[in-house]
Formats: sequence, C-alpha cells, structure tokens
Amino acid sequence: MGKYSLGSATTEIKGIDKNYFYMDEAKAKKTVNDILKQLDVMKASLLNIHLLLNQAVSSDIVKGMRAKSYKAWARKAKSQANSIEKLKASLSDKFNEDLRNYPLKLLDDRIAELERRISNMTNE
Repeated sequence: MGKYSLGSATTEIKGIDKNYFYMDEAKAKKTVNDILKQLDVMKASLLNIHLLLNQAVSSDIVKGMRAKSYKAWARKAKSQANSIEKLKASLSDKFNEDLRNYPLKLLDDRIAELERRISNMTNE
C-alpha cells in the first residue's frame, strides 16, 4: 500500500521548552477530551469513506483499473480508522501516566534543589 502513501506529518512545534512545559490539569483534560472527540469524528469519516468507495465498486459505478484503485483507497481508509483507535488509546494512556508522574517529578526537582543548597552550604 506504499503506492497510496498519505505522507508524513510536517507540523513543527517551536518555542516550547520540553523540560519546563506546564499545562493546567483542568485545561489539559478539556483539551484531551476535545482531541478524543475530533479523533472520533475523523474515524467515523474514514469509515464512511471506506463504505462509500466499496459501494461504488460493488455497484459497478467504477470498473477496471479505477475499481482496483477505489478498493485500495477503501482499504487505506479502513487502516487509517484503525490507526486512529490505537492513537486514542495511546493518548489516553500517556496523558494519565503524565498526570501520575508529574507530582513525582516536582518532588524530585525540589529534592535535587535542596541537595544542591546543602552541598553549597557545607562547601562554604
């Protein structure tokens, strides 16, 4: 199916320091929920495209080489819909993991800062 490649993502994120990125938990939950809803809409659209392309082939609206192309596009749309489902699960899992790990990271940073200060005080 490489013949029907959809390309790769080209969006670059600039101006965000990944080491010090912070987002309010309440706002983040709303954002993640909105992303999940949009992914549901995309999945439904891709499944509808899959259905319509297969119907065009099965009702002999297209024939020959075009029919093969339509079938290939339908399979690609279906595989992309399945990929969206995996993406949704991954996004939810990673978001929940980040929510659990963030307080631990804050504590680790505070402990490291205190250790640095104690080290500076003992060296003086």
